[in-house]
Amino acid sequence: MITLYAVLFVVYALGTAVFVPTSVIGGQLEHAIGFGDYLELAWLTASVSLVGGALGSLVEGDDSVRNAAYRAYADERIERNGGSDGG
Repeated sequence: MITLYAVLFVVYALGTAVFVPTSVIGGQLEHAIGFGDYLELAWLTASVSLVGGALGSLVEGDDSVRNAAYRAYADERIERNGGSDGG
């Protein structure tokens, strides 16, 4: 989990550096923006994402996740085979 969090942090840090202009952050914080500010923003978004994902996983049960992930494909396969799922 720590490795996945680190990857998430790096992705957010790179995304923040590329897509968020300094003027936007500077306008909100009202001080000169440095590299540390981008890292703090990446840390915040990675942490919120981790907590949100954990809470979201508690809300959904295994069956509903499985249905959401595999149901559409199974329905298309059954329709394509003329009502037989081949199994």
